[in-house]
Amino acid sequence: YCDECMDVVLNCFAPFFEHEFARIIKKSGYFIRVLPNVDHMFELKEILYKEVKLNELKESNLNEFELVEEYDLRYQKEFKNNLDLLHLFMMTPLYYKSSLKVLETIKKIDNLLLTLSFKIYVYQKI
Repeated sequence: YCDECMDVVLNCFAPFFEHEFARIIKKSGYFIRVLPNVDHMFELKEILYKEVKLNELKESNLNEFELVEEYDLRYQKEFKNNLDLLHLFMMTPLYYKSSLKVLETIKKIDNLLLTLSFKIYVYQKI
């Protein structure tokens, strides 16, 4: 166990346990949380689903941290071969929730301009 031993903790697309992060972060230390923004990989979802829903930002009020900065990071990346797109898809929850039919659809895409969009929250321990 390392109580108050970290200056900064990064949580990227992962489960969040506020109390545990507060336990290991030093007083006045920072916690950075990265979430998929509402339009993250929207173009891929348009191909896969009849009705596309925007991501819901699930940021909550924190008791042990104060929000000090917030950023929207958004850019587009062109995937020019299927293997790169397939690897990206396999790193997402979409892959684990999809049918074999969806996987076959992905395997047929050779070129796709995809929006990669992230919400970044920077908190300081109170």
